[in-house]
Amino acid sequence: MPSPEAWTERCIPLLQLPRLAAIYLCWQQQTVCGSTIKAVNLDPFTWDDVICSHDRVIAINLAHSSISRSLSPTHGNLTSLTSLQLEFNNICHPLPRLSKLSSLQKIYLQANAFDSIPSGFFIGLSSLQGISLDDLPLTPWSLSQDITSATGLVYFSAINAYLTGLIPDFVGTLSSLDILHPSYNQLTSPLLSSFDGSILTKLFLDHEQSRDKISG
Repeated sequence: MPSPEAWTERCIPLLQLPRLAAIYLCWQQQTVCGSTIKAVNLDPFTWDDVICSHDRVIAINLAHSSISRSLSPTHGNLTSLTSLQLEFNNICHPLPRLSKLSSLQKIYLQANAFDSIPSGFFIGLSSLQGISLDDLPLTPWSLSQDITSATGLVYFSAINAYLTGLIPDFVGTLSSLDILHPSYNQLTSPLLSSFDGSILTKLFLDHEQSRDKISG
């Protein structure tokens, strides 16, 4: 098991979740939390919802976990994290900046209570292959050019996520993009010619709520 200092540095700052928060408190206040230390399994490498390899966290799966707190704006140094699954909870406040997590390949945040997406959200996510932002009550937002940082993006879904405006030309330049699913939003016409020649096989644009619906 890693030392308390090593585990805190690598993993604790990412999520303000009940179990991780309790562990952090125990590390920092051993005398106060003595009874809690005995009650909580402090070895994250034995948890079902954390997958580790070579003393590094590579996946966190806390889907359907009744989480209702916010994510910390600080993320630690989880440079080996490849999968973050937090879907179907009630996590609130802005989506976190994940730019330090350059190994992330899959992000599943759908069906939460996040209220906004920060500018430059995709910056640093150079390994990202798939992301789901479905059913989030976000402040209306548009796709910005930082999504091109995810050069290996294969799957993008933002169903009912208050996505507005045009689908920008640069989305069509994502050479690995295979599935684009932004249904039930407020996207507008026209459909871009930049998709000509792309490998995109599935594009879902049904039930757009804008007056100037997509065509083409």
